Amino acid sequence: MRLVKFFHRPPGDDDRGLLFMPGDEPTVIGKYMNEAPGARKKDEFLRKAYSKPKTAVATFRRQAAELTAAGYVETTHTDYMLRNLLPDPEPKPDWQKGLDDLMLAAMGEPLDVQAKYLAALRDTPAGTPRRR
Repeated sequence: MRLVKFFHRPPGDDDRGLLFMPGDEPTVIGKYMNEAPGARKKDEFLRKAYSKPKTAVATFRRQAAELTAAGYVETTHTDYMLRNLLPDPEPKPDWQKGLDDLMLAAMGEPLDVQAKYLAALRDTPAGTPRRR
């Protein structure tokens, strides 16, 4: 399992991807997304493995917050193999960000913290049963 978040900043020539890979050595990877023809290839702005999941989760959350503070908008993209974002991507809804937060909490936070993230989803599309 992996968690990837994509961030767009207009005009779109400096989009970023942030990848969390759990496991024995949880790893956080930050990738540049600008593989446009003629663009100078840049690969990663971050790659760090951690011995503790909680530290890796904290780094992932901090990196996402720093990108947002720098004017990037988290998008709805989900394919971790993606290398280019389409122009004008849709911003990710807060409830979907909440699902990401819950997943991260499940990998590195105590149960009481996980319960808070789960409770925050109660009145969202993630917490509402679908009718068939």
